Amino acid sequence: MTQPISRFHRQIMLPAAAIVAIGLPISCSKPPSQSFSKAVESSPYSLRGNELTISDKASKLISIETSTLTAQSTIGFITAYGVATTFNDAKSVVNSRVRAKITSLPVPVGRLVTSGQIVAMLESEDLHNAQTAFRVAVEHVKLAETQLRRHQQLAKLNSTTAQPLDAVNADMETAEAQLAQGKIDVSLADAKVADFDALLVQSDIDRTVATRKLKVAEAAESQAAVLFADQLISRLEREKIRAQVSDAEDAIRLITTSRNATLAKRETARLERDAVIEKVAVLKRAVDRTSKAVRRAKGVYSAATSMNKDVIEAQSALEEARIEVDSAADDIQLLGGKAGDNHTIFIAAPISGIVSEQHTTVGHTVDMNTPILTIVDRNKVGITVNIRPTDLANVHPGSQMQISVSKASRTINGSVMTIGTIVDEATGLVPVRVQLPAGSDIRQGTLVTAKIPIDAKSIGVVVPASAVITSAGKSYLFTKQSSDTYKIREISVVQNATTGQVLITGIGKSDIVVVQGANALLTAAEEAGFKK
Repeated sequence: MTQPISRFHRQIMLPAAAIVAIGLPISCSKPPSQSFSKAVESSPYSLRGNELTISDKASKLISIETSTLTAQSTIGFITAYGVATTFNDAKSVVNSRVRAKITSLPVPVGRLVTSGQIVAMLESEDLHNAQTAFRVAVEHVKLAETQLRRHQQLAKLNSTTAQPLDAVNADMETAEAQLAQGKIDVSLADAKVADFDALLVQSDIDRTVATRKLKVAEAAESQAAVLFADQLISRLEREKIRAQVSDAEDAIRLITTSRNATLAKRETARLERDAVIEKVAVLKRAVDRTSKAVRRAKGVYSAATSMNKDVIEAQSALEEARIEVDSAADDIQLLGGKAGDNHTIFIAAPISGIVSEQHTTVGHTVDMNTPILTIVDRNKVGITVNIRPTDLANVHPGSQMQISVSKASRTINGSVMTIGTIVDEATGLVPVRVQLPAGSDIRQGTLVTAKIPIDAKSIGVVVPASAVITSAGKSYLFTKQSSDTYKIREISVVQNATTGQVLITGIGKSDIVVVQGANALLTAAEEAGFKK
């Protein structure tokens, strides 16, 4: 008796005359064998093994159509959702060098800035005092110059001591010692940063090892569940294995927390190192100024025979006043101002990009090294999409994705950089980091949809859905062997692909597949003795 055809596949409707002509059973009051014997005297088909031979007349009545399979690179897509994020090296935080009051933030959040553009203005009491000290020092220079000219006019040859030269030499020794100590401090700061870098490398190694242990523990837990179900192990033994999984997960969380803390410490060490480097630059300028003062003092000493004591003191006073001016100018530069200007500090953008955050507002007073705003390089924005764990087999580093931007009619091609190792407890998804090509111009926080092509070449063959017949819990199709012979092939359906297509295994890409009339051929084969 003919087995029922699955409702998921196409039904072939034939006229009664065609059914009689090819020997198919029709509804009647008599048994099917009697109906069949009266309809035809000889069978129009025969079965040898799993090959069905059918007459030309019956083939035309069934309207058999075949198709040669064509190679396809994909059978569909995995769809995932995510958000545009910034990579670690994409952000540049603008800080205040001193305690100051914010007077202007001319570039709002979301606007573009270019490197060197003014993005913040501050008023600092320290800068105000430094500017005042600079103006006073300038007046001291003017006064010293006037006194020197007056004493030179009244100058008489007098002997002088080497005391001024000795004092300047002592200052030179002090300045050089401070510069040498500063260089040592830079070396120590570099070593501190390097130590944190080494800790981060070790943390990554520990996390990799812990992740592997977690996978081993999870596999053991799955095996224990089976053994427990079969009563081959006790509940206590199973709970011990579960505890191993929990311990592995705790270890990963602990390593991640420790790594984040190390990252923060490394950033602090880097800022401290930058401050020491800047201090060394100031000390070097101080050495240069003192060196000039030494040369001037030597000149004064050599000319002491033709000058009186008042002239020498006037020259020393002038040199001290000029050094005072240089020192005040350095103080202003360290505070972020310009000598001779007002007490406003102008802060320029260190990079070109988009202002992503403002950490303070106009009117607030910020301390030294307090973040004011963050600028993000638009060419270093990536995507983080969340993938189901069951789909991870189709996602690998380098896998291509089609990124559709929310509320925009454009698509960007991205490639997978890294795949997360931990499933998010809240969503049950795994984060995947995707790199975008330069110039993609996607803002941080933008929602996106990602489509990941599924590779069909390593899975099976894609055929039309009409070619597949499901009967008695099995799936079949027919391949054409010759003009009148068709082979019955049992196949496995892997999954539905695109609309009207099915991914299967059990045949080759070179086979010629029956895409219309397969149901009637199976019925004929069963009448000829085919057993499922």
